[in-house]
Amino acid sequence: MSEAPDVSRQSRDALVDYVRAITPARLFLDGSASSYTTSDLLRLRADHAAARDAVAQPFATDVEWWRDVDSKDPPVHVRTLARDHTTYLRRPDLGRRMDDDSRTRLAERYAGPPRTLCVAVAGGLSAQATHSYGPALLAAISQHARRQTWTQGPLVVIDYARVGLLNDLGIVTRASVVVLLIGERPGLAVADSLSAYLAYRPRPTDTDAHRNLVAGIHERGVSIAEAAERVADLISGMLSAQRSGVALKAPDRHYDRVLPPSDLG
Repeated sequence: MSEAPDVSRQSRDALVDYVRAITPARLFLDGSASSYTTSDLLRLRADHAAARDAVAQPFATDVEWWRDVDSKDPPVHVRTLARDHTTYLRRPDLGRRMDDDSRTRLAERYAGPPRTLCVAVAGGLSAQATHSYGPALLAAISQHARRQTWTQGPLVVIDYARVGLLNDLGIVTRASVVVLLIGERPGLAVADSLSAYLAYRPRPTDTDAHRNLVAGIHERGVSIAEAAERVADLISGMLSAQRSGVALKAPDRHYDRVLPPSDLG
């Protein structure tokens, strides 16, 4: 039986530095075989508290807070069948459907010729993420839309939404592509990660297989500029192929190669 190769301290330190540069995961922690060091334990408890706070934080649904100075149409506020935060957490199905009043008001705002694009924002399970990165990403997506001459309807601000609400948004707005910006479930590494879910003409029977996703939008993850570029690429692909989800292959772009080069041999 061969012996394990001898790894020098310098090589190990280089490996640790490389791994920590590409992931926030808790790897190569110091301490004994059965416990963390005090500093690592305190960081773990702090990150756990941040995740709990993110889930509990209320979402800002005031349309004035979301008003885009470049937009001609003020945002429209809609609600799902989940009436409070506790119900939203316990009944995910209620967050996938709009109430009747919201459907009527949203249909009125999207009356006339169908728009190319409907963009919506929701707090999801991390309102902090949507508050932190939503406004800048919305502005960047709108810039891409103007350059491509896509018609864009008023922003939809949603109380207690789940990703499946894309289906109702597609039916009510009649937009070709619907984009939902929503805060993701926080973890122990990141508590403020925003995602953009997209679908081409979503319908009630659609599932996750009919949707595309740009995830990990936060300070240490995908930047606002890169996220907006990915979203714009997906919108273009959907309009061209007239489909979305697994039937649509994401373009091979430079941002798909995210790992930095390693000097470890």
